[in-house]
Amino acid sequence: MRVVRAPLLALLWLAANVLGFTLAGAFAHFPGSFPVGSGVNSSFDAAAALFGLVLGGVSGAVVGVLQWLVLRRWIGAGRGWIAATALAIAVTHMLGDGLPASFDYESIAVDGGVLFYVAQTIALRGRSGGQALALAGAVGYAVGILAGVDRATSSEVYWGEEHLVAGIVCGIAFGAVSVVTLLLSRWSVAAVQRR
Repeated sequence: MRVVRAPLLALLWLAANVLGFTLAGAFAHFPGSFPVGSGVNSSFDAAAALFGLVLGGVSGAVVGVLQWLVLRRWIGAGRGWIAATALAIAVTHMLGDGLPASFDYESIAVDGGVLFYVAQTIALRGRSGGQALALAGAVGYAVGILAGVDRATSSEVYWGEEHLVAGIVCGIAFGAVSVVTLLLSRWSVAAVQRR
């Protein structure tokens, strides 16, 4: 494993998340303007859910690859990280697009955070400290969705810009909150090693 100072790792992690979620927002409409809470869907919409699953899978793969590029050299994260991230974001996007308007963004954010935690815990099995990293990502992901959607829907922009704004804000929130969570849990790069 390569030894890296925490500030550099934090900066690279933040950059990977901002870039990943910005690309996801710009090209795959995640996160932002989910029909949930908007009054668009009165019942579960299977076609919208399937479309969200595909777009979320693409978004998750992009975000997962960028995160993996940061983590693979320092903690030995395998490609399972990419699959876990893609799955968590795909299912979150599916729920956000398919569920009826009676659901709200907060429940989607919490559900997404739980999905992220479970998927990342599985991807990091066998590494001490892996649960702390998964928890940090889950908290960052939930806060990122809430902050991104809130900021995007409160601005006077057309839907394409709304997704871009949501992606940028989500990436910043995800990266920053996960770094703070890691610091609060006293995680260090050395702690997330193979047992």
